[in-house]
Amino acid sequence: MQIPKQRGSGEVPVKQPKKKYLIKIDVNNLAKRKFYIKNLEKANDFLRKLQEGKEVLKLRPLFNDRYFLGNEILGEGAFGKVYSGRDLRHQGQKVAVKVIETKKMTEREIRYIRDEVETLRVMSDADGASKGIVRLMDVFEESQTIKLVQEFIEGNTLFRWVIGTHKANNFSEQLSRIMFSKIIKSLQYLHKHGLLHRDIKLENILLKPNPLCPTKFDPILIDFGLSTCLLSGQKRRELVGSVAFISPEIASDQSHDFSTDVWSMGIVLYALLTGRLPFLAAEREITLKCIQEKEINYDQPCWQQVSAEAKDLVKKMLRKNPRERATIADICSHAWFKQV
Repeated sequence: MQIPKQRGSGEVPVKQPKKKYLIKIDVNNLAKRKFYIKNLEKANDFLRKLQEGKEVLKLRPLFNDRYFLGNEILGEGAFGKVYSGRDLRHQGQKVAVKVIETKKMTEREIRYIRDEVETLRVMSDADGASKGIVRLMDVFEESQTIKLVQEFIEGNTLFRWVIGTHKANNFSEQLSRIMFSKIIKSLQYLHKHGLLHRDIKLENILLKPNPLCPTKFDPILIDFGLSTCLLSGQKRRELVGSVAFISPEIASDQSHDFSTDVWSMGIVLYALLTGRLPFLAAEREITLKCIQEKEINYDQPCWQQVSAEAKDLVKKMLRKNPRERATIADICSHAWFKQV
């Protein structure tokens, strides 16, 4: 007969698995959540509160109860069109409404939309609007669309400003420096919160008239449809962005980080100073090849009226190796930048 071993005799008692209660929630067609709760009483209490919350959400106003959607198209983002609108609660105040059709979107595209909403929420809550980042006012999810209600920016895009300035021979390096410095500070604020834009281009920067001086503008970053969140040391690997502004690492399908936004801002600065885009070709594939291989000729006539300090900063921002590229800290401490 075998005598059972007593506790402490060297045999490790077998632990019985603890029960967990799984609650699955379809938040919406963009997000699903799972909760594991150990205590049955707490699980039931959680379900009861969710049900109460569901009843409250049924009372949430519809888009048409709060806003009027106009027919004027203000612009097009990565995943939707932006229309003019009116806030019915505030004397018909103008708003911009981004309408996103979700019916035929892929899971990847839906993830981008979710990231955009979260990015704008974070920036709006963090007072990003005062830092040159468009403010998100409301979000409405309907059966086949998502509507993002944003502040209305009364002004041109930086693209139109650059074209008009250089066509009229009104180029001013000092004015370009002031404009660029404001955009860089907005990007610095974005990166500080761990957010990577990934679609910086002239069309995604709106110029908001300064109420204190109508001849001056405050640049506002818009369209966060391709943005993503990065932790320290993290990288992404996706072919995203507008082809004339994407970095060599994205063009060659390599991983990228915050330095990819610096490259895009280098293209923006190049355009501010010369009125041109350095790598844009007639065909997409040729443009991608130029981004990876072409060296910029700074002896062209368009650079004759640009200072040596400005050229030096562009060169450092457009280094093809991201490890050698200037950081935002480098830009802010650069001799040209300090002359603002």
